[in-house]
Amino acid sequence: MAISIPPGEYDRAKEAKEFADAMIGVKGLLDSGITTIPEFFIQPSKILSTIKPTTTIEIPVVSFSGSPSQIIEEIREASRTRGTFYIVNHGIPDSVLDNMIMAAKAFHEQPPELRAQYYPGKLGTNAVFMTTYNLRVPTGATWRDSLQVNWTPNPPEIDQIPAICRQEMVAMDGHMKQLGETLMEFISQGLGVAPERLKEYTDDRIMLTHYYPYCPQPDLTLGTHPHTDSTVLTVLLHNRIDRFQVQRGHEWLHVMPLPGALLVNVGDTLQVLSNDEFMSVTHRVLANGSQEPGITVGFFFPSSNKSKLLSPLPELLSPEKPAIYRSFKMHEHQQVRHNIQLEDEPRTALSYFKL
Repeated sequence: MAISIPPGEYDRAKEAKEFADAMIGVKGLLDSGITTIPEFFIQPSKILSTIKPTTTIEIPVVSFSGSPSQIIEEIREASRTRGTFYIVNHGIPDSVLDNMIMAAKAFHEQPPELRAQYYPGKLGTNAVFMTTYNLRVPTGATWRDSLQVNWTPNPPEIDQIPAICRQEMVAMDGHMKQLGETLMEFISQGLGVAPERLKEYTDDRIMLTHYYPYCPQPDLTLGTHPHTDSTVLTVLLHNRIDRFQVQRGHEWLHVMPLPGALLVNVGDTLQVLSNDEFMSVTHRVLANGSQEPGITVGFFFPSSNKSKLLSPLPELLSPEKPAIYRSFKMHEHQQVRHNIQLEDEPRTALSYFKL
């Protein structure tokens, strides 16, 4: 289905609404035969100027085959200095990872009417198909489709998960729950608190599969806007075609995929809990100029209790190291994140909660 606007003044809101109402996603738009992207996907010049050849950043690689003390120290250092790190020898079989990537690809490459069954408000609330995330942001929509499965606080009924990727998602979630518990123990010990201090956050899991199809004009848009995650931790699985970047100062640096590895990002919640000992990482995804789709499977470990107060762990505070953040509720943080996405100059959400 091609979407067109009559000659005359461009109506961004109208075109974006037509696209959303069509429920075909970016993949469906591409399959309609377009050779240029709709105008509401085009990013402002200040963003486009940063889409240029860049250097590659060396991401720390933590092997879970090392001693616990070595793993804890390497995670602590990476979380302090980079906010992101790879983990290898993590115990999840390559077959599980490969099957998950193939299942995510299979879902997003179904006929559009099958994907549309999972649009918000259709079958249920635990498995939702989304496209470009937020069409209202003034910086332009993003060239991406997503499937989100909420495993908590109420696990999805098995038939709410699309059959084409159901088995693989259930298997992956089982492994990720165990891995999340291990990571939280290492993170806790890296902060110098009890190993079980952050265990409660492994009970909360959101799974997202992002599908980045070929973009005919990749230099005019993005796959994902720059952001930090609101989570404690995010664990990402990428296929080999990816344009993931992290920000260091004012520079964007490319992260090369590492086969068999999982990429761990520190989120805003952990930055607050650690009182800025560990720093969340600003990242984005460039639009995909390759014919092979880019696929990311992400597991997000947030706090599902939106009314719970979030503040630095008291064990980490002292007269010499007072709290950097006031206490706030997770729903406040989510509202701020939503509001700053609508700004022409998005800011870091945590800056609103500093004392």
